[in-house]
This record gives sequence, structure tokens and C-alpha cells, in this order.
Amino acid sequence: MAGMTGGGAGWQPGLAFGRDAGTELRAARDALATALDELGRAGALGWRSRAADAFRERLADVVVAARRDATALDTVSLAVQRLESR
Repeated sequence: MAGMTGGGAGWQPGLAFGRDAGTELRAARDALATALDELGRAGALGWRSRAADAFRERLADVVVAARRDATALDTVSLAVQRLESR
């Protein structure tokens, strides 16, 4: 997920739409899916306390927002792919 956070080699802030923009967006979406899987594992831990319950609630909110973002990445990726094929 280094490319999404700015830690990857060659990463530039913002989106530079070029020939490989669709590929880059799909890679970002895949990284987001991986992160969501990891977050799901954290939420499934057997912690028992009010703090753990609050954490799981907040985590659920984050996962919903991230899935919405992943859907948006898919939509933008398809649009870029259509534009690239013109």
C-alpha cells in the first residue's frame, strides 16, 4: 500500500492521468481491498471491553467508507480506461 500513502518509489502527489492511469487506479483499488481485508481481521479479534466495542464500531464505519471509495475508484478507472481507448 506504499503507493497509496506516498511512500512508494516514484510516487507523485495527485493523479497524473497518462497512458497507465487506469492501471494505477486499479492497483490503488487492489491495495485498498487488501487493507480492508486486514482491517476485517483486526475487527474479528476476540477483545472484550467497552473500548474494543467502540473500536469495532468505528472500524465498521471506516470499512463502509473505504468500500465506497473502492467503488468510486472502480468507476473512475473504467472511465479512464474508456478515455484511454479512444
